[in-house]
Formats: sequence, structure tokens, C-alpha cells
Amino acid sequence: MERFRGLGACGPSTGAAGLLLAVLVLAASGFVSPGANQASAVTVPLAEAPGSTGDDWIVILAEDFEGDFPATTWKLTGNPTWSREAYRPHNGGWSGYCAGGGTHAVEPPGPYPDDMQAWMTYGPFDLSNAVAAELEFHYWTQLGPEEDRLFWGASKTGSLYRGDARAGDSSGWRQAILDLDRGTSSYLCEPEVWIGFQFRSDAASSGEGVYLDDIVLRVKLGQDLPFKTCVPLIVREQAVTLMTE
Repeated sequence: MERFRGLGACGPSTGAAGLLLAVLVLAASGFVSPGANQASAVTVPLAEAPGSTGDDWIVILAEDFEGDFPATTWKLTGNPTWSREAYRPHNGGWSGYCAGGGTHAVEPPGPYPDDMQAWMTYGPFDLSNAVAAELEFHYWTQLGPEEDRLFWGASKTGSLYRGDARAGDSSGWRQAILDLDRGTSSYLCEPEVWIGFQFRSDAASSGEGVYLDDIVLRVKLGQDLPFKTCVPLIVREQAVTLMTE
């Protein structure tokens, strides 16, 4: 399992091999802003979540690709883009594939096309009363050797995402957990937060692609944990892109 707690300095990670720490600016340098032409996800008011005790994890999103996708849960951008495919699942009979949707879709096992920018995003959801939050998922990658990447991250705006990336060959299914309490860039106490996954490819190489499965977004509320205090953030996110000249 790969667990990601904070960003630190942007650049190659000193953690697991092949992982990069990244900040994506979607409105600049040729990035496509996620969220175009898709139904908006519903804001989840955590303070009203049924059965919440503050000391237990509350699942606010669970995606195993066994049902309708993207439905009204996810926003998709790019062409080709993400799809639900009965191929290479982690559990069950389905997984999400990076290039199976859109008018330029390719069927798994690919190869995926050059110059892809495929996004799937969810949100906004409410962390204003949260004391912990994390995104857990499984991924499988077989990517070209150049600049092709799977990125995952979170956003306070729905357009600027901070997170982590994976390149190369995962050698099977891997689990990852993204901690949304990221120190000076924590998403806790924020009334609107988004999560997103991006696959991008360059013009020089190709491979089978990326699969996602068993995505879970969960939170803990704060009413039973008095030692955690929400303080409005004054630190602005820094903008560094994954785009390479």
C-alpha cells in the first residue's frame, strides 16, 4: 500500500519509486479544466450524515464500477476519456479504464492514443466539520517510458488540484491512500472540496494504460473529537504543472 500524507517540495518524491508529487494548474499550459458538459455532483453536508458519531469513518463515495458510470457522480473530460469496462478488474467484474470513453475511444487493452488529457472528478463535498478525510483506491498502470502519467489529487476550487502521480509499470494492482489533511494545505474545514483523477499521455510513447477500481472517499466528523480545531487557512496553494517542454 502506498500512503500519501503531504506534498512537501514539488518534484521527484523521495518515497516509493515512480511516484511524483505534483500540483496541476488546469487552466494554463494547455491543461483542460475538468467539469465541462457533465451534470454537477451533489454537495454532501457531512453535519447531516445519518448515523455519524464523529469517531467513525463515514463513506461519502464508493465507486467499484459495477453499476452505471459516470451517472451523476463523476464529471468526465477529454476525448478519449474514462469508461467502465469489463476488463482487468481488481474486484468484481468491472473497472475504470482511462481511454474507453468518448468518440475516440479505444477498447482495452489499448494501446491508448497519444496526447491524451482524460479527467474524472467528483464534488463538491463538505469537509467543514471533518477532522480526518482520505481517498483510497486501487490502480493498475502499464505506461510508455516518457511523460505519461496517472495523477490523483484534491482541490478547493474544482480547477486547481494538488496531489500525486504514478508513471511506468505498476506490476499489478496497487493500493494508494491520499490523506486530505495535508498540513498547511489541509482540506479539512473547507466547505467545498473536489477529488480528481487524470491520465495524460505525450506524443512519443504508448502502452496499455490505466485502470482504477474500488475508489472510497471517507471522513471523520469532529463533534466527538474536541482536540481538533478548524482554523481558516491563509496559505495559498502554489502552482506547478506536470507539463514538460
